[in-house]
Amino acid sequence: MRNSEIVCIVCPKGCRALVREKNRRVEITGTECARGAEYVRNEYIEPMRVLTTTLTVESGGKRRLSVRTDGKIKKKLLIPCVRYLKTVKAVPPIHMGEVIVENMLDTGMDLIATDEVE
Repeated sequence: MRNSEIVCIVCPKGCRALVREKNRRVEITGTECARGAEYVRNEYIEPMRVLTTTLTVESGGKRRLSVRTDGKIKKKLLIPCVRYLKTVKAVPPIHMGEVIVENMLDTGMDLIATDEVE
């Protein structure tokens, strides 16, 4: 049996949920709503995150370009994605919302620019 405490971030209440796993069955207590229970279950089973970082700009007025994934990726893939992005250089001109890397490391998510570089 495995126990974990996860603080729900769905709303400002910050419910402290207790997750118990026994024989591959997950039981959640301590959440006050269905959205919180769903968040805690997903966070326990497969945590997901939006990756936000910066890329080196090849030339232009800025040295770094802020970027993010256009959706959530598995938390365990954050470090491999960041390592990969160290090899990527943004080439101006770049417009906000432009896809910089398609389907980054087969996550199904694109990396998009959150700033402009002329």
